[in-house]
Amino acid sequence: MSEQVNMISFKGDNAVLTLELLSYEYTDMADVSGGNSIVTRVRAATSAFQADLTQIIYPFDLVSLRDKVAILSTMSEGRVDWTIQDGFLMLTADRSRLGHIHWTIELSSLSGRESSTRLFLEINNDQTYLSDLIREIDAVLEVFPVRGNGQTAGIPFA
Repeated sequence: MSEQVNMISFKGDNAVLTLELLSYEYTDMADVSGGNSIVTRVRAATSAFQADLTQIIYPFDLVSLRDKVAILSTMSEGRVDWTIQDGFLMLTADRSRLGHIHWTIELSSLSGRESSTRLFLEINNDQTYLSDLIREIDAVLEVFPVRGNGQTAGIPFA
């Protein structure tokens, strides 16, 4: 039996960004703040560079990302923006009337982005890719659900 890989990938013909969710940082903690931090390997690759770093992602960030991708999949054209809570990853997706999607991604080596290395990449794909992306996010959220009561703790879900 093969080990399940919990991965979310933004792919295009020109670049790739992969979030590989490894484990909860604190496996025995079930509270909203510390119990929800997921150790994540973040990899980005273009023809110009490759980056590989480890960061913390929270399940409520993934719920928000899923919501944004779902909105993007239903609009005929427009833009959605998503920033991870700790600020090390920002995505902007612009969808054209023809269904082409242009992702602009900013990745920082440190949370908060001050005094950190910042990498920018662009990924192009189309709306047919979005249903697979939603399935990847849903699969990860099954393995790493929000622990505790995120709604009452003031954790953003939108």
